[in-house]
Amino acid sequence: MRCVANNMDVVNTKVADIHTAHPETALSTTTLLEAMQKMHDGGFLHLPVVDDTTIIGVVDVINIAYATMGDDHAEEGWST
Repeated sequence: MRCVANNMDVVNTKVADIHTAHPETALSTTTLLEAMQKMHDGGFLHLPVVDDTTIIGVVDVINIAYATMGDDHAEEGWST
């Protein structure tokens, strides 16, 4: 998105040129509510989960939303 938003060449731009250098992170012991609050306050949709200095996963707002809908809607998504 940053490449497109900044009219950058998506073929030749390196990830190092556009990544967030020091992103907020969560520990594996961080609660889901704490992670959501951190993402809300920071205005971002993804939160790396770390164990010491190793990334062990990523929390994603959309995945959280779908997970909270229960198994009945896992493949359908939300409907209006």
